[in-house]
Amino acid sequence: MHNKFTIPHNKENSKEQLESISDIDVFEDTVGAVCLDFNGNIASGVSSGGIAIKLEGRVGEAAIYKSGCWAQTYNNEGIETIIGSSVTGTFI
Repeated sequence: MHNKFTIPHNKENSKEQLESISDIDVFEDTVGAVCLDFNGNIASGVSSGGIAIKLEGRVGEAAIYKSGCWAQTYNNEGIETIIGSSVTGTFI
């Protein structure tokens, strides 16, 4: 179950933008990504949606170091293996 929320109206919000947001049934407040380039470099990141759509009482992955998103390059006897993982805590 998701909490309903409102977005404060300001000069930058158009009526169409506000209506399109209210039509969405499920909101997520944190996103994560794992990226791999052609050279084998790997990186990960996580970003919070801020407090506007955060579920009450929830601490998101973006606020806790080393949680939510992880990426690391291993070198095991000359063989390079790349592992990446991303987890969302709300629906686990």
